[in-house]
Amino acid sequence: MTQWSDLDPGAGEMIGPMGLAALLRGQETALAEVYEGTRRAREELSDDTWSGEAAVAWRGVSATLRERQERLVEGVGPVHGALDDYATAVVDIALTARIHQNAREDAMSRRNLVYSLTSYTPPAVVAQVERLAEQGALDLDHAEVQLRALARARQDADQALIRALAIPSTTNWTQRKAVLARAGITDVESLSTTKLVDAYADLADRLMDGSMTADEAQQLADFLDVWGDDPEVMDAYFAKLGPARTRDLVNELGVEIGRQGVDDALLLAAATGLRHGLATASQTWDEKAATDFADAMIESAFPGVGGGYSTISWLFSDPRGDRMGAEFTVAVLDRIDAIERGPRDNTNSRLEDASVMPGGSWLFKYEGTTDEAAWGQPAIHVLQTLATYPEATLEWFSTSDPDPVEGGDERKGDPFDLGKARIAYWFGDRDWSVKTTGDGFETPAALWLSMQSVTGAPGSGGYDPGPWNLAEKVSGTIMQQLPDNASFTTENMSTDAAIGMAAAFTVELPMLTESAVIGTADSWDTPNSQVLPWAVEERAVLAVDRRDLAEFLGIVGQNGSAGTLLRESVVAYQNGLIATAAADPTASIGAGVSATDGVLTRVMGLQAMLDGPAHGTQIADAAQLDAHHKAITDWIGKGAEAVVRIPGGDRVVSSVGNRVAQWAVESVWDFGEGYAKSEGVKLLASHIPATWTGNESATMAASTEECLARSKELQREVEAVAWAIDPNSYVSTDRAAYYEQLAQTYRDVYGGFRDLADGKAGEAACVAPEFD
Repeated sequence: MTQWSDLDPGAGEMIGPMGLAALLRGQETALAEVYEGTRRAREELSDDTWSGEAAVAWRGVSATLRERQERLVEGVGPVHGALDDYATAVVDIALTARIHQNAREDAMSRRNLVYSLTSYTPPAVVAQVERLAEQGALDLDHAEVQLRALARARQDADQALIRALAIPSTTNWTQRKAVLARAGITDVESLSTTKLVDAYADLADRLMDGSMTADEAQQLADFLDVWGDDPEVMDAYFAKLGPARTRDLVNELGVEIGRQGVDDALLLAAATGLRHGLATASQTWDEKAATDFADAMIESAFPGVGGGYSTISWLFSDPRGDRMGAEFTVAVLDRIDAIERGPRDNTNSRLEDASVMPGGSWLFKYEGTTDEAAWGQPAIHVLQTLATYPEATLEWFSTSDPDPVEGGDERKGDPFDLGKARIAYWFGDRDWSVKTTGDGFETPAALWLSMQSVTGAPGSGGYDPGPWNLAEKVSGTIMQQLPDNASFTTENMSTDAAIGMAAAFTVELPMLTESAVIGTADSWDTPNSQVLPWAVEERAVLAVDRRDLAEFLGIVGQNGSAGTLLRESVVAYQNGLIATAAADPTASIGAGVSATDGVLTRVMGLQAMLDGPAHGTQIADAAQLDAHHKAITDWIGKGAEAVVRIPGGDRVVSSVGNRVAQWAVESVWDFGEGYAKSEGVKLLASHIPATWTGNESATMAASTEECLARSKELQREVEAVAWAIDPNSYVSTDRAAYYEQLAQTYRDVYGGFRDLADGKAGEAACVAPEFD
């Protein structure tokens, strides 16, 4: 850059930067034209037009060429833009600086007038000259202050240009040169991707021969550090290495950590380099390339030896950093899905690594991952990676293709709907418990939220019929299947998973209100099209009945954090409904239903939806507690005398004459069997029923009492809300029966949800007492 100073901040000719910017703009245009031409050629030369090995090779090369052209275009634009900005800034600084420089020169001239005075100068002239000199000094100081401010602006412009022109890669040229030299590449003429890839594929063989050295591990780490972001080199490298060798090389690096033969940090660097490189390569793969690599990687992996499954788990364990490509992720998941849902020799359908010394587990451990139960389960990490691709996730779970998995329909699935079969297993059957899998249902929650976030789906904030309908179909099936999963209990869920489930429920809250709170979706098999309140068009509404919803809320809501989120979400929706009605109280949201009537009905129903399942779950828990205690008392009061045999009980009693012996084993002699009954046991059994039974009835009574009180409280609240919204139409004294009916709506919905949650469907719940 041109040298400049504080007093000359605009120094330098900008012809150079401006010319270079123009040159780069031309290059950008040329590259864009080549890119567009390659794109058109690829479209015109389709499989129908040109096929065969040459066509496949050309498409592979042209794909790489287009990607490089795109990267060059993306890189050139910011550079010529920065040069233009810099030149413009410096020219502006120079123009402004010239004004202050002229002012400075004039001020200096006036300040120096005092040096022209002599002893013969008249006093009046001396006074005038001194005033001019003093003003000149002030003007000089002001001009220099302005120039220094421009100097700071020039410094900022220089720094901005330096940042824009900086090479983004941190790889130093010395390391790059060393990597090439080890491959026998020492000059430009010998530079060859094939030669480079071959050399480091051979290095992989040496690393896996059982005599790994630190120098060899360092060479691999350096190669991947330098070239790991280059799609062409990484694609060629893993194609040369092959799926099985890729997996086995990563496993060997992990096993070596366990052997303590080479520095652990160096081994991890090499392994993470491989993971990063595979992620880079797989981002460019089409469906065929991804499927071929995935099939070969999993086909030769065995659960009992080789550490293959834990290695695949580890390769997919960093979706926020080294994320495998979408096509590759789906291809691997297809194979895992076929294995886990297919016929198995044992009752545990989960695909797990049972190797004695799996390398992937050592890599997990050294990286600091604590969920040890999940290390050997590739499904967890591959599904978590899939969840980072919302569109692919929704497509994978919503496809209506026939189920190709042999025996897959034997696991609650649908042989004619692959998407439903997958949801039935992954959400409704597979064990995700914290203790058994280390996951705690975090993966299912992430998948559900991912599908809801697709553009146009309910969680995106927009509306597109295609994604919306698919998301509602999937969400309905998920909520039908989750409560049927034996492992879907509060204690088996992590807090993060429970919060995720609650968040997914929140997305569906407006639709669930229509289908399961004020409506009945009991007979729906698929999403039902309805005009939602305040929506113009018909939208698909998920098919979830009150039973599934009650069970879901009863389980998720028992987690403290998730329960809070559920309550806050319902309150927020209730407030939103009220605010909407207040904006236009007389609007119609259906045949003959005003906005205010519709809102108040929904507010009551939503509150009952929250309260009913929670109380029903408490009643069910109390009933289980009663049953458990009854079994204990039965055993103590009846079974103990037949089970607890006391050999020689007569001698014990006759030899101990104090009160302790009388409480503990006072003899009731049975001549036929020779047993002794304990008076203490009988005493304990007589007291237990009074304190251990009646939990269910007491909890149910308390629930009913609370329901009745809550309905009256809500009745008073909705009276106030209705009056505030539309005082002319909702005068409390004139509509007492209307508000009582709203309270009855709460009691009815509450009773339905509570009964479904406590398993006592059909029994009266929350029945208001009759008064004379």
